[in-house]
Amino acid sequence: MTRYRIGEEVDGRLLVESDDGSYRAWHIATPTEAAAIALALSKPGLIAELAAWRWGRETAGIEYQGQRIGTGRDDQAMLSSALQLAAFDPDRRIDWKTPDGWVQIDVPTLQAVGRAVGEHVQACFSAESRVAARIDALAALEDCTEFDLAAAWAAEGGP
Repeated sequence: MTRYRIGEEVDGRLLVESDDGSYRAWHIATPTEAAAIALALSKPGLIAELAAWRWGRETAGIEYQGQRIGTGRDDQAMLSSALQLAAFDPDRRIDWKTPDGWVQIDVPTLQAVGRAVGEHVQACFSAESRVAARIDALAALEDCTEFDLAAAWAAEGGP
């Protein structure tokens, strides 16, 4: 993730630059104003890093009763489709391919798996929302630079 910092000062202008060299701009600003600019530039990068973090956890899969269950977007769509089909025939048995192989499941088990996947996905989005609020609340450039995404995720109950 790109971080921003205040660089050198020349003739009353302060350099605000990214650590990866993708941004370098001189600002006629006080150190406090330059820090505010660097902070404003840093927050969207943290939010993007957070979204990627959530995506990785959301789609990593879960374990349900000893079986690995995929939680990627395609897995979620297939599960929703199977649940819709099961609504028309509650006695149906569903052939389901897990990352560990094929299983045949009844409708109550399918519903329980669907709930577990849904709870997992929702927990990921809820944690992302709470961590994003923490990022939005950062008031100092140092706080942004030192922000520990993994610790914030864990503190907010992210799976």
